[in-house]
Amino acid sequence: MQSSKINTRVKGLAAESMASGYLAKLGYTIIGANFFTRKGEIDLITYDALTDQTVFVEVKSLGPNAQIDIRETISKTKKRRIIAACLYWLKKNGKINNDWRIDFVGIVLDNGGSLSRLVHLKAAIY
Repeated sequence: MQSSKINTRVKGLAAESMASGYLAKLGYTIIGANFFTRKGEIDLITYDALTDQTVFVEVKSLGPNAQIDIRETISKTKKRRIIAACLYWLKKNGKINNDWRIDFVGIVLDNGGSLSRLVHLKAAIY
């Protein structure tokens, strides 16, 4: 694997860890992470007891010098793939009739790789 791909994956895992910690503090139960299917990938799978919903979470991270807003990092194609992966997971786990949503957590890192800003948008992908 190339060094840049390794760096990207390490940064992605660090961002997912930060997002998991943030969501756990909000009371979400982390059910799973990095669920892969031919249809797409789900970064985090959680349960929100306050709303009684399975919550799928797309996590994106950007460095401090990014020229794009963190909320603009999800393309229409990526949204379709995430939704397809979520539907597959729900069906596979016998939860297709349960209430669910897809949240977005954006992590902006500082120059040292620490959390600079976190954006959490509920029901952001539909």
